[in-house]
Amino acid sequence: MELTKQDVMTWAPADVLAEGSALQAKGAVTGTRAQGEILAGAIKMGASRLVAQVTVRGGKLVAAKCPCGRGRGGAVCPHAVAVGFQWAHDHAGERPEAMAFAAERAPTRAEIERWAGPALLRRAEELVKRGQVTRLKFQHPTGSGYVMSGGAPILATFTMLKNGLVEGHCPCETSSRRGMLCEHVIAVALGAMHRYGGEERLRARAEERAHAARMAGARGLIRRAPGGRPALARVFLPQDVPGQFAKGGVRVAVRLFVGAQAFKPQDLPEAAYAFSPGDENLLGMLEDIAGGPFADTMTLGQEDFLALLRCGQRSWVGFAATKRRLEVRDDPVETPLLVEALPAEDALRVSLRLPPGGALLVAGHAGFWLGAEGVARPLAHVLPAPFQSLYAAPERVPRGRLLAFFRREYAQLAACLPTAPEGVTPDLFTTDPGTPRFRLELRGSEASVSAKLFAGYGNLWVPAGGPGDVSQPDPDDFYHCFVRNPEAERAALDRAHAMGFMGPRGDDLGDLAGVHRVRNLLGAEVTAARREGWRVDVLGPLGDFWDAAEVIVPVVKVRDRAEGGFEVATDYVSPRGGLTLSPAEVDRALARGEAYVEHGGGVALLDIGAITALRETLRDCRARPDASGALRVASVHAPFVQAALDRLEGIDFEAAPDWRARAERQNRRRKPEPVDLGPLESTLRPYQKEGVYWLRFLEECGFCGILADEMGLGKTLQTLTWLSLPRCREDARRVPALIVCPTSLVENWRREAARFVPAMRTLVLSGPDRARRFAQVPDADLVITSYALIRRDADFHADCRYAAVVLDEAQAIKNHRTQNAQAVKRLRADTRLVLSGTPIENGVADLWSIMDFLMPRYLGPYEDFQVAYEDPIAAGGAAAEAAQARLRARLHPFLLRRVKKDVAADLPDKIRSVTYCALSPDQRREYDAIRAEVREKMRGLVREKGFEKSRFEVLALLMRLRQICCDLRLLKDRVPKPGEAPSAKLDALMDLLDEAVAGGHRLLVFSQFTSMLKLIAARLEQDGVPYCYLDGATKDRLGQCAKFNQTPSIPLFLISLKAGGTGLNLTGADTVVHFDPWWNPAAEEQATDRAHRIGQKKTVQAIKLIAQDTIEEKVLDLQRKKQALIEATVNASDASIASTLTMQEIEDLLT
Repeated sequence: MELTKQDVMTWAPADVLAEGSALQAKGAVTGTRAQGEILAGAIKMGASRLVAQVTVRGGKLVAAKCPCGRGRGGAVCPHAVAVGFQWAHDHAGERPEAMAFAAERAPTRAEIERWAGPALLRRAEELVKRGQVTRLKFQHPTGSGYVMSGGAPILATFTMLKNGLVEGHCPCETSSRRGMLCEHVIAVALGAMHRYGGEERLRARAEERAHAARMAGARGLIRRAPGGRPALARVFLPQDVPGQFAKGGVRVAVRLFVGAQAFKPQDLPEAAYAFSPGDENLLGMLEDIAGGPFADTMTLGQEDFLALLRCGQRSWVGFAATKRRLEVRDDPVETPLLVEALPAEDALRVSLRLPPGGALLVAGHAGFWLGAEGVARPLAHVLPAPFQSLYAAPERVPRGRLLAFFRREYAQLAACLPTAPEGVTPDLFTTDPGTPRFRLELRGSEASVSAKLFAGYGNLWVPAGGPGDVSQPDPDDFYHCFVRNPEAERAALDRAHAMGFMGPRGDDLGDLAGVHRVRNLLGAEVTAARREGWRVDVLGPLGDFWDAAEVIVPVVKVRDRAEGGFEVATDYVSPRGGLTLSPAEVDRALARGEAYVEHGGGVALLDIGAITALRETLRDCRARPDASGALRVASVHAPFVQAALDRLEGIDFEAAPDWRARAERQNRRRKPEPVDLGPLESTLRPYQKEGVYWLRFLEECGFCGILADEMGLGKTLQTLTWLSLPRCREDARRVPALIVCPTSLVENWRREAARFVPAMRTLVLSGPDRARRFAQVPDADLVITSYALIRRDADFHADCRYAAVVLDEAQAIKNHRTQNAQAVKRLRADTRLVLSGTPIENGVADLWSIMDFLMPRYLGPYEDFQVAYEDPIAAGGAAAEAAQARLRARLHPFLLRRVKKDVAADLPDKIRSVTYCALSPDQRREYDAIRAEVREKMRGLVREKGFEKSRFEVLALLMRLRQICCDLRLLKDRVPKPGEAPSAKLDALMDLLDEAVAGGHRLLVFSQFTSMLKLIAARLEQDGVPYCYLDGATKDRLGQCAKFNQTPSIPLFLISLKAGGTGLNLTGADTVVHFDPWWNPAAEEQATDRAHRIGQKKTVQAIKLIAQDTIEEKVLDLQRKKQALIEATVNASDASIASTLTMQEIEDLLT
């Protein structure tokens, strides 16, 4: 008889095959014989034996006969299967094709792809990927495993056939009813391929054979058959499930019901029983857990118990004490991740938000919430094992680990769980590169030295440029921390490379060899590094050499000269040994590139950095030697020299007390003496008074200066206060002062002068008839003109004498070659002042042009300035930093800049100001024409309908005038003219934007006209300025707000007043511009509050752009008059000036 093991695998269900295989494996079959189609075999059963017989035709089972209870009626029993396996085993060598099955291999990928189509394979792979396949077993050619289906595990098996096909068994509808392969069977096959296809195959086979041996020794397996006696299975749970589960296992009781009678599994009468599919699955799982027949009580491990709960959806699982069934539901329980800020503890608390009551049961990849009301629900998501401690108690994360937590643990947790909306998220935290300290460790001798460089953050030192995370909490802001600064570390490594150590990282810098190089390192580099704040440790024999060496220090002496100016003399001495070097010896060493001098058998080290810095300082001052060898310097350079030499480490600086006191006052180390400010004493804030005192001090010293306070701090008011004081020079007190400003600011200056210094006689030189007023200049106290007109009137003004000339927005002369710059430099004045919030726009050449106006020879010729400052700064690197530092020091005595954060204590939360803009000539012509037209139409409407009934139409007519004030292009029925200037306001806004952005500010721009916002947007795009935009048609409002708040590089947010006036938090901005006034001032205030919200750390400046001599100016006056009345009588948030206008007030708007 030809029979293979593969043939036998087709005779019976998987459980019967498994039992038969186990019997054959343990040697229970004592003999087999075949005659024709009949195969018989003896089976040893304890002290007795039985004979099972099968009829086989072509390998297929035709009939079976066995005296055991399971073999009655022709059913295939395990004994018949065992006889077939034994025959196949004994005669395997007789058939060549049987050898193909001798290698007990798992299915291959190619085989599985042949068994399943692409769609079925994709579904099976998804099951495997999600971890839905468990308890895999494989003994060629049969494999089995449990697959999650409908929230419960089902047993699926497959058998590999010799013809290359597969036979599958599964209780799902696709397999059991349609007889087709299902995704569960293919998933098990894939699992077997992954687990048993490699090195684990032999170990897995040994495990499965041991399992089969245990099954073979078992008795009383429950026989299941579709036609058997109806039966039920029930599992009873203890009351203290959570307590037992926490200890590692839950003890359950199992009862089987036939009719009304309950049986323990071991007492169930021998028969075939028909169970529901759910119970079939439950019994199979219990048998698998027990490794064979199971008893009436079992202690289930945690994972097995959770698998039992999943079976409870289709089988009866309940409580022993109450006999109440556990309700196992499909709807999962969410356990959102909650991260809370604990500022008082300087930490985060990480927890899971769990449902109230009940208990959480989690093991492996599964979890259930067991409610107190007898309901079990699966967890929607189960955390990986390393994080499952969160199910028991919250975790505390110190703020020093904040970045690492968000980068690692939080990322994994958030990938597994939803996050609670009230919890803190990574986007709330900001980081900035920290400022590291550096420690250079030198070890070696005078002949050779090795180096290591470390970066310090807090108490942590890490090799510069090496690996490792650092998170240093900001003590002033819980939501901010400092991280490693790769740029600073790279710059420090570059510095080490410049010393001659060329290694790639701080802990691998390499060596420096040679006496000359080591001496230069100590003299030039170590001293310089220490001046820069580095800690330098010199260790080993090199440390002894360093301690014994003489270090030469320049001693600088300064004294006044009787004929004016002061002189500087320098000696080179060793403080320790009294050794003195002549300037010639120092010069020769520098010329040879040596930072040391061999002297008297010893070595004197030269601090090259200090000597070079000293000489550069004096060279910047254009010092000239006299006959004694000392250097002569002009008095204007005294504050720079005093500050530079005081700051310079590595030199001794001696100066006469009166010279030092005078220089320190000029450097603002000592506050200028207060002066009587007259009527403005109570108007100015403290920092503004200090600004006026400083301007007065410069004037007394004969110096000029730059008032560079940032936008909104009152440069205009400080200047007017200073100009209102009597001039220091007696002969200048009856001479006018001249103010030159952009055309758009002329009216502002006139209004501010009238408001704050009304006693000053003010003359505005503007318009085509200004020449008629030239004769009034000598009798004026204050003359105001524009840059555009100063060019045209340069000859007239050059012939005038002015007590002071003030340039507002002095970036207008940043290019020294322009007509603006050349015209103002022709002006004759006793003192000069420049006002600019942005003295540098394009480069340091801007500063040279401004200083050339103020004090023409202070920074020297432009060509020298280029070599000394502009070119090194443009080149970048350490030389740029040094040049910038020198230039800052030179300008410091003559430049005063305060920003809002410096004077926050003196400022209100909000600063409100109005900027007036004169209409362009094109706008003015159109405005005057439309105003006359509107006046006539309005009077006609009122005559026809009365004022109240025509109010809406009248306001619509006024709207046209308001549109002209913004931009001529808002008039839809008007055809633009070539070359016209459509919007003076838009030009003013761009100027304001330039200054604000240069000062680090970010703006919200509100307009009631969305079409105006789009015109502004077009201008921004033309100039390459990024912006955010929001109007009533914007769908992603919050997205735009988040983008602006989180992107500091976007300086501007354009917002429709109606769409964005409420409900937004835009604390990323600190400046609010109202492009056009609204009838309702409360609406404007609400818009301003988009920036002035909780969380805003800066003073907010609100600016109104108002078109001069137009309806806008009159609307602003009406707002001021009526606001108090509105607030006293109605809800201000609902009130509108327009609703209270009288006919006379509307007439006044049109005058």
